Amino acid sequence: MDTIRMFLVDYGEFWQENAGIMIMVLIGAAVVIGSGCLAGSIAELRNRSRLLHTLIGFAIPLVYPGIILFSLSYRESGRSNRMKAEKQEKIVKVEGAPPADAPPVLNENDAPPVVNEELLGQSKLVYDQIYFKQVMYDEKGNYRGPFHFVVNGDEFKVERVVTALDNVVVIENISSDGKTQHLRIPYARIESCTEQE
Repeated sequence: MDTIRMFLVDYGEFWQENAGIMIMVLIGAAVVIGSGCLAGSIAELRNRSRLLHTLIGFAIPLVYPGIILFSLSYRESGRSNRMKAEKQEKIVKVEGAPPADAPPVLNENDAPPVVNEELLGQSKLVYDQIYFKQVMYDEKGNYRGPFHFVVNGDEFKVERVVTALDNVVVIENISSDGKTQHLRIPYARIESCTEQE
């Protein structure tokens, strides 16, 4: 126990004699380490070698991070270049007429589209692929909406009809946390669909 007490007494005396020097050494070490870490962080954000710039930041504290903060340009990494190339490969340019299920493109001189008499004559609307392909676009080819849906007795607002598939309609809805979500609703469950003004 006496050895520990003697060590603490000697340590306290050392600090009393050299307090100014020790504080300066600690501040200097903090500046050098912080400078190297800052230089490495700047280099990493700009997609450069973190280790190289960290070592240079240790060697030239305070000055080097300030220099690279304003002079080191951003370089795209190989990964981002690959991702851009993959996106460009996925884009397929198609020439020729639009597909048959695309909405018709109308000019200002064209007559408005004709209402389907068969749907008007029916007492109960049939909510199927044909119906939703007719109501999802307006006369200029833009998405229509919002709609008021009743599905299995539940009522909710739908921002737009995204697409009409064979057995389901894909709708775009905004969830309670404000995020856009796409839902698939089978035609058999839809009781009502009306466009809101």
